[in-house]
Amino acid sequence: NVVTYTAQLDGQDYLVVNGNKHAVDGRILGGVRYVGKSDIFAAPYYRSSGGIKWIIGDGEWLESHSDNLYSPKVYPPVTSDDRSTVAVRAQHGDQWFVHEGLVTSEPATWASQPVAIPGKRAVAYRYGDRETTTVVINGSKVGVHDWARNPIFNEEGTNYAYAIGIGGQPTKKFNAICNRDPKDDSVAGILHGPAYSGGTYNMVFNRKVGPPFAFVEDPIFNPAGTDIAYAVKLDDGKSAVHHNGTTSAGYKYVDSITFDRPGTGMAFVGTRDSLRYLVSNGKESAGHKSITQVTGGAAGTFAYVNTNAQDLEFLTIGWSALGPFESIDEVGFMPDGRTAFARVRHEGKVGVLIGHEVTRWFDEIQSFTTSQDHPTPTYMARDGEAWHVITGNQVGPAFEKLQKPIVLGDGRVVYLALTFESKPGPTEGAPDVKEPKHHVIVDGKAQPSCIVRSDVTASPDGFRAYYRAELEPGVHSIVEIGGRTYTPKDAKLDYVMFDEESRLVIHEVGDGYHRLVIDHVTQPAFDDLSLYSIRSTPSPLTASVTEGDKEAFVSGSLTTGYFDLVTDPIFSANGQTLACRGRTDGSWHLAIGRWTSDRYDDVFPPRFTQDGKSVQCAVRVGSDLMRLTVHLDEVDWQ
Repeated sequence: NVVTYTAQLDGQDYLVVNGNKHAVDGRILGGVRYVGKSDIFAAPYYRSSGGIKWIIGDGEWLESHSDNLYSPKVYPPVTSDDRSTVAVRAQHGDQWFVHEGLVTSEPATWASQPVAIPGKRAVAYRYGDRETTTVVINGSKVGVHDWARNPIFNEEGTNYAYAIGIGGQPTKKFNAICNRDPKDDSVAGILHGPAYSGGTYNMVFNRKVGPPFAFVEDPIFNPAGTDIAYAVKLDDGKSAVHHNGTTSAGYKYVDSITFDRPGTGMAFVGTRDSLRYLVSNGKESAGHKSITQVTGGAAGTFAYVNTNAQDLEFLTIGWSALGPFESIDEVGFMPDGRTAFARVRHEGKVGVLIGHEVTRWFDEIQSFTTSQDHPTPTYMARDGEAWHVITGNQVGPAFEKLQKPIVLGDGRVVYLALTFESKPGPTEGAPDVKEPKHHVIVDGKAQPSCIVRSDVTASPDGFRAYYRAELEPGVHSIVEIGGRTYTPKDAKLDYVMFDEESRLVIHEVGDGYHRLVIDHVTQPAFDDLSLYSIRSTPSPLTASVTEGDKEAFVSGSLTTGYFDLVTDPIFSANGQTLACRGRTDGSWHLAIGRWTSDRYDDVFPPRFTQDGKSVQCAVRVGSDLMRLTVHLDEVDWQ
């Protein structure tokens, strides 16, 4: 119900909201962002005094201000994993608010910058005063405490935990806590709140309050995201780890909290008397100068790298040490969870230790990869001038050059390799010419010989891969690993790609036509075609197409009318309706499917109403700005 746009008049920048001009002390950057499906928006601009600032409002807030300049203290909007804007934090006067979708928090003395909950279009944040802190997760108040830290989530965003303080006194200082994204450890937001002293600290795990300690650190989730462990400070000043209702013995420091693969066993590193110990299931290892790279395997099985007094490194699995080596990294476990592996260096050579031995030493190792689904190490290794791809203990054939191997979602290892054949030079006495020979290798087996014209490319879901090849001289084909081969007839390949739903999309160009082939299904032909956007919801593929000098949008079975220019396609929530802007002979139209509105001097980007039954946009006739609402049940848009 709010129309916003940016404009300039007599050298002054304005944000125009429902026809009302509001001056801004700088240059508008555009990109008005709405919060969820609400009328709340935020817009950035560059201040004349320097730096980026944000404007926030809706139709009511901006209209209620009589002054021309409206610029409350606003922080950048928070977006979810799919880049949807879900929340914004702002200060109005001396009060702080968090706007999340259709809900605005209670006014507070302070509020934290919201953080996106993994896998959800929702956020978590805190707000409060000098006495209490309220924690909000996904729009619900989950607790009101004397003091609280920001929640930490598992990767799916289904479970959470956060530290609270009970009975102490907040200080006058405010501290900043850096909350990190659990997926890639990137900074997700800076969260402000009053510092806290005295009383006790407890951990809240899904509303259940844990035992009191002198201090608690942020929790570590197990691989399944169903359990936590966390470091605590005991009353005597020592550090310990609390897990599953049990608190460990005290140490000077504790770190490297690690779960095994099932997520039931936990280990950590404790420091005492300048020595470091791995503590697993209540048992201590021998003391070491250092312990790093703690890794969990099968139930109760852990491996780690420890250093002796001579700075030589050992790989310890359980209570057995292997080594010494000059260096050890990439520690992990094979699929059985009990056989450890690591990349090791010794006497100028490198190799991969699996179990208790290195089967072969190499001069160089590159592209070492493992994954949770396929933990067997895969890597490229050089022995003299020859390169091999190694998977576990299986050494592939020798080649002169290799593409980085790809491990598909079903475990197949695919890579492109080159060898060179010497052939006589073009003239007598000329040096021999080396001609490359291409090889596509799948699980150690060479595919039919051909000239390969591209790298092997995997789909987003990791289960499909293709490459471009000449199966016949001068004719390009698309070869899918383990799938069908596509060779255009009387046409050329313009590009090929996987869309976000891992469908193979081929754009071919023939004599006077363009068309797409999606998973080997040929689409209609057009005079010209360009991929406009790739969307995972609700319609994966949208293309701008032309017939003659007219343009339209096509997405699956949805097609708009034809215009001189089409822009800003948008879908209904159920994916059944496609709307856009279209211009013909200097006038603009709103297009919904094949229905076209009257002519206007300008039409602004449309959007669907929350109930999905109408399309709204701003339109301009002369100097008049109006809102156009089209009810879908009143027009024949199909």
